[in-house]
Amino acid sequence: MTHLLIGCPFSCTLGHEVLLWIHGATSSCCDMVASGLVQSLFSIVQDFCIFLEKEKYNRANIGLQQLYSTFFQELMNLKQLDEAENLRRKILHIMELSKTWSDLNKFDLGQTQNFNYFGMEGWDSFGTTMAAVQLSVTVVTLGKLRESEELLQRCLAVRKKILSEDHIQVASILVYLAKLSLLRIISDIKVNNDLCRSHLVRGKRLVNDSIRIAEKILNPLREDQKKPKNAFGIELERRIAATGILLEALEIVGLLDCLNMAIQEWAPAFDYENFEQAVRKWVSLYNEPRTRNIVSNALRAHYMKCWRTLVGGTRRTPYMNAPHIQDLLAESQQIMKELGGENNMTGSVDFGDAEE
Repeated sequence: MTHLLIGCPFSCTLGHEVLLWIHGATSSCCDMVASGLVQSLFSIVQDFCIFLEKEKYNRANIGLQQLYSTFFQELMNLKQLDEAENLRRKILHIMELSKTWSDLNKFDLGQTQNFNYFGMEGWDSFGTTMAAVQLSVTVVTLGKLRESEELLQRCLAVRKKILSEDHIQVASILVYLAKLSLLRIISDIKVNNDLCRSHLVRGKRLVNDSIRIAEKILNPLREDQKKPKNAFGIELERRIAATGILLEALEIVGLLDCLNMAIQEWAPAFDYENFEQAVRKWVSLYNEPRTRNIVSNALRAHYMKCWRTLVGGTRRTPYMNAPHIQDLLAESQQIMKELGGENNMTGSVDFGDAEE
């Protein structure tokens, strides 16, 4: 345990010394956890956090996040969920009390070039919303859906304020909230019919908003395409991020349709147009030159998983035998074969009678 304390800058005056110590401590974190010294490590990290708060070493936030992330992952691997939750809360608390020196390479600034991210206080910072999202994901594993939703709603408001309402980082929060709607439906499906219907409507609205934002980024106006060549790398990263968000959103569309069928005893009649539009959007990602390479390489596994989610839950529905749906599914199946996913597919396009 003591090797982690060697060189600990509890009395240093230079911020870079703090960062150097954090870098070394991160590599020691896994060793301590593996040795069963979780509680000792947790105490050390907490003491160091108090030191940072007292001395206001704001520059250490990014390095500290790295240390926390390593520690958090080890706790999750050991199924110590309560301690993992406490750690996430500590991270958020530190971010709330300090200025966030954002790593500008971590997220897209394309829509906010004139905004000053440096020196933002507390919740009005991107870094704080990142910590809050991580906490929201953690508390979901503990069944705290309402708290998770409250955190995400606050993150959504902040990101709309400091970024823009059509920013990809706003779309990512909308996807998280749509996933929560799915979980709320599953939680209430045998208890409260009205709540299920409300969650279903809200989930569709959230996922539609995220799809709209992602598609806007993937299909910019001609004026937006006239950018210098040195912006190519940034644009590619934006397209990959937007494509990933779109695929997640399309998966949610499929899952919402499955739940809609499960509750249609009290929900409106099942509308297959949502499914059809989602599959067409999936196909267009492969047919569109600007995204074909992305879904064929960088996001290939995600792309194929999205198709299986969309089609898997609706194979036995009557409308799947409609000619235009069969043609659409045949085209999508051909894409899956070209991507090498045919080994996990049925041999027929007749998904109306296909077995899982």
